[in-house]
Amino acid sequence: MRFHKIEKDFEEIKHKLIPNDDTPDVLVMDGKLLKLFANTTEQKFETFLKQSKFTTKLEIRDGNLLYMSKEFMRNLFDPTINTIIAHIQEQICRATDAEYMICCILLSGGLSESKYVFSRIENHFSMGSNTNGVIPVIQAPNARNAVVDGALLMGLHPNGIVERVSPYTYGFYSVVPFQEGKHPEDLKQFHEGVAQCKAVFYKLIERNKTVRPRDCFERRSSTDYIESKHQTRITSLWRSFRKDPKYCTQDDECEIVASIEIQPPAEGWPPKLDHIQRLVVIDNEFVVEFENATTGQKYKTRVVNAF
Repeated sequence: MRFHKIEKDFEEIKHKLIPNDDTPDVLVMDGKLLKLFANTTEQKFETFLKQSKFTTKLEIRDGNLLYMSKEFMRNLFDPTINTIIAHIQEQICRATDAEYMICCILLSGGLSESKYVFSRIENHFSMGSNTNGVIPVIQAPNARNAVVDGALLMGLHPNGIVERVSPYTYGFYSVVPFQEGKHPEDLKQFHEGVAQCKAVFYKLIERNKTVRPRDCFERRSSTDYIESKHQTRITSLWRSFRKDPKYCTQDDECEIVASIEIQPPAEGWPPKLDHIQRLVVIDNEFVVEFENATTGQKYKTRVVNAF
């Protein structure tokens, strides 16, 4: 209980941290915990601090008052804030490349309630410090509980969101007959002696297009098997910021989202396997599905936070 009180008091100090204030913060240390530290380490906590790298930033006064410099307090936040800013900047650049216009940045969650955190982010984006001009930064009401409130509302009203705009172009990895002069030579492969082009992007959902819950997208195909009838199949879903990527490659800014491994039956695949790749929209999730059209057997996986 003694430790939890110190922890709570320290969190309160962190929460009140404000920019442009160099007055040291003071944390009241518990005398019994200080005594326990001395008995365990055979040195006083004050001596320990003087020998540590924090000797100029932390100081014990009057026996149990820990004075913490603002530099020390800011250093607790800065690495995390720098990561957040870099992540936001990356998302803004990707959105700009995709021809989206960012009108504001909305912060939510407990960390955004810190005046220091908010100020750092606001100064970077609202004052034109970023490479994409000035973007207003605002805070969600009751930011600490905003994410939980949103999750509860979605649970209570699952049909409240009738459609979404896809931020990516989604498609299946596909293999098609190779066409000389059309397909890249480096994507050429052979299956059962037949030249094929691998990594062809089969587009299902185009970026900026709206989709609704229970929308279903399919690709029907067939594969011949003779020598390779015991080969493991893989179905994979890919996405790109481009509207019309041609191949599942880095050059087309594609990245894999989900994959399913399908093991062959004991006797191997039939000479001609008819199959269906399917993508089903469920709220903020996708269900990726592979179906053996002959037997009806299905294999599924889920993709969370698809939008």
